[in-house]
Order: sequence, then structure tokens, then C-alpha cells
Amino acid sequence: MRYSNSHKEEIREKLLASGRAIAKRGGFTTTGVDALMPAIGLTGGEFYSHFPSK
Repeated sequence: MRYSNSHKEEIREKLLASGRAIAKRGGFTTTGVDALMPAIGLTGGEFYSHFPSK
């Protein structure tokens, strides 16, 4: 099932906002994909489909 471009953009914005919040609380060294993705209800593998540079 393909998602629309607007859906992907919404998820990307959630990722960025959640990443900012986690980094603000614990610093960049504690901010990782494993903590970020469950915070917005997704799996770690889905992270890489939202950003062209891995």
C-alpha cells in the first residue's frame, strides 16, 4: 500500500518534532532511531524511508 506524499510529509514532520523533543531532554548522544520511532508509533525500519540520506 502506497501512502500519499502528504502522509509522508506529516510523518516526517512528526519525526523532526519528536527528535527535537528527545534531543532537548537528553542531548544528541541519547537521541537514536530506537527511541525516536516508538515515540511516534512507528518501527525503526520505517525511519529510513522518510529521509534520502541515511
